[in-house]
Amino acid sequence: MTVSPEFSYDYFVNKVGTIAKQMIFSDDPAKLPICVGEHVENPYSDVVDAQFRGVATLKSFRQEGNMIHVRVAAEFDLLRKTAIGYRNRRQFVTLALSRDISTPLRMNYSIKKVSCRGCGGSFDATRTDRCPYCGREYDIRSEDWFVTAIR
Repeated sequence: MTVSPEFSYDYFVNKVGTIAKQMIFSDDPAKLPICVGEHVENPYSDVVDAQFRGVATLKSFRQEGNMIHVRVAAEFDLLRKTAIGYRNRRQFVTLALSRDISTPLRMNYSIKKVSCRGCGGSFDATRTDRCPYCGREYDIRSEDWFVTAIR
């Protein structure tokens, strides 16, 4: 098994919380640039607010070559809209995440400001999946953690 020298538990747990919130509040998680592969419908469409509790439990870990695949359960307090009002409930949001460990981890990575691997141009990958300068398709799989499923 390969160990990533730049791995930080605190960084990873916060990354999981941030990714889970993006998935929870998205109208269509499959259209997010952090999503790759098959996706189920968003089971959190009735969530009004989500408070990450700072806890993420590793459910599974698998390495295939340079790819790390994990299943993580992140603990949230979810405020849901119901037919008769609102209900707050503590719940685990389970994500399947992957990352190419041959690419060094960049702690300051932001999907809002990515650099095109073709021309070097900077753009916001949350708004477009192609470089506006050269047209090259943006692929998060070579940049950071990405989601393959949400449960």
